[in-house]
Amino acid sequence: PRDTVTQYQAIEPDLILLDLHMPHLDGVAVLEQLAIVIPKGSFTPVLVLTADATLDAKQRELAAGAMDFVTKPFEQTEVLLRVRNLLHTRALHLALQRENAQLAAQLAKTAEQERQLLRERAARRSRVQQLLDDQDITMVFQPIIDLLTSRVVGVEALARFSAQPQRRPDEWFAEAAAVGLAIDLELLAVNAAVAQCDQLPDDTYLSVNVSPRTALDPRLTEILRPRAARIVLELTEH
Repeated sequence: PRDTVTQYQAIEPDLILLDLHMPHLDGVAVLEQLAIVIPKGSFTPVLVLTADATLDAKQRELAAGAMDFVTKPFEQTEVLLRVRNLLHTRALHLALQRENAQLAAQLAKTAEQERQLLRERAARRSRVQQLLDDQDITMVFQPIIDLLTSRVVGVEALARFSAQPQRRPDEWFAEAAAVGLAIDLELLAVNAAVAQCDQLPDDTYLSVNVSPRTALDPRLTEILRPRAARIVLELTEH
């Protein structure tokens, strides 16, 4: 019995058959020592074989960590049956541990992916917000020509961005939409376009592109109100 802990650490058994009354250390003392070295959360069943059938002995064994006991004299078949049941329980425990470990790993992976998405979203929002704060936008104007008279009757305002990273205007607007700043960016473009309305010939109109949501925003009304007679509002395809 004094070598039980050493033997356990050396072979890491699937099951322990333990007598109760032994020289030097009894089974309960051995169980108490094993409880110190058996890893928390593991399941190493202990089957006590004993001739002591008293209630006190059984209670001490169970309290110390025994999973089952058989009193002597015993039949081999009974012992084998109990051993098989305990090993089956251990197998189920190990399978559950593996499944829990896989689930924990998957949850950790999913959580990391979600954190990465949040970091990416924060970075994208920061880029768009910086563009808004810096008003880093330039408007260019594409002429609209009457094909019958070849006369320029209006211009369409188109946004251009020099902010980093360099990308097409539709990509900036798409990113703004993805982070909830689409209306703010569209209003910035409209405001920049309307600010140059006075530089256009008096008989031309200014066409600005907005999404339906921006068209319903009260801030757009305030931007367009001073020059509303010369503005054509074009709803974007999406």
